[in-house]
Amino acid sequence: MMNLIVGLLALWLVVWAYRRFVPVRGLRQIGYEELNSMASPSAGDVQLLDVRDYLEFEQGHHHAAVNLSLGRLSTFWKRHLVSSRPLVVIGANRTEVYAASRFLRKKGFRSISFAYYGREARNHEVCPSCCVC
Repeated sequence: MMNLIVGLLALWLVVWAYRRFVPVRGLRQIGYEELNSMASPSAGDVQLLDVRDYLEFEQGHHHAAVNLSLGRLSTFWKRHLVSSRPLVVIGANRTEVYAASRFLRKKGFRSISFAYYGREARNHEVCPSCCVC
């Protein structure tokens, strides 16, 4: 009985680590120049989804982004997003981006890219000029 419990706990730990740290297949990181060109009105119908917390979003965000933090994403995604249009997920770190991308893949989104804003962007010294970080 103890071996079964330990085995189930180990399985749960592996699944948790996979969902949190393993990249989503086909997910492509884009730079801020490409993000700005994709989000311009003349470029087409790309959607920008910022999954950071509301306070982080208010400290600096892309002007065309919709803010749905991870906790709200599962409830409100249908109101703001269309699965047939390309999507760029903006997050503060990989964990946020991967979690949102996995969820949206299950909902039918196929064309997903991502970019970082906030602390990770500042750490890589690629903070965009379109926001205040």
